[in-house]
Amino acid sequence: LDVKCGSGAFMKTEADAYDLATNLVRISEAMGKPTSALITRMEEPLGRAVGNSLEVVESIACLQGNGPEDLMEVTRLLCAEMMRLGGLVQTKEEALPIIENAILSGEAFAAFRQLVIAQEGDISTVDQQDRLPRANICHPFHYEGEKRAYVSSINALDVGQLVARIGAGRARADALIDPSVGLYFHKKVGDPVVPGDLVCELHLNDVKFLEVSLQLLRSAIVYAESKPDKPDIVIDMLSGN
Repeated sequence: LDVKCGSGAFMKTEADAYDLATNLVRISEAMGKPTSALITRMEEPLGRAVGNSLEVVESIACLQGNGPEDLMEVTRLLCAEMMRLGGLVQTKEEALPIIENAILSGEAFAAFRQLVIAQEGDISTVDQQDRLPRANICHPFHYEGEKRAYVSSINALDVGQLVARIGAGRARADALIDPSVGLYFHKKVGDPVVPGDLVCELHLNDVKFLEVSLQLLRSAIVYAESKPDKPDIVIDMLSGN
């Protein structure tokens, strides 16, 4: 399990995340299911893509060894723990080289293609990702400060609400999702920026959402003169066995 905490998570505090993770592990273990829970931070978006098609492209990049480091760190640890729970390895250290080899050899990507084919998906969109739904508008969002700075924080909740507003999520159960819209971040927390730097791209289909989306980005992304301390994304691991 990946139990997140922070502004973009259901559990806002580490204490609440620990309580949820502990209870989930206990319940699963009581039902005879060996279970572990990673507790991870969700203060900023994980990876660089937010939105359905954009995240599919990023996921394929991960399987080909080109994924963002924060997303890959969590993914590797989840994979390693699944391998340990499944009895394939004894330790995380034993699992990690196997995972890396599966990526570098192409085995991981090949397995994903097999999954798409088995579920009667359109395999052409995996091999030719420009066939995935694309938004009509790709609008750049630049750093508007007047001097060099660092990205200090990116509020994940604000980002999630923004992409939901432009169609990537549902406000009600019967609402349609637009798979083409979203955000792609070129800068993450801790990255330096100079005036005019491209911070992210906004992908949307309706220009009426553009100005309000830019205003939301201006409040969601905070800058500072000094490079911020960036804590580890993985807080802890709870295991029932």
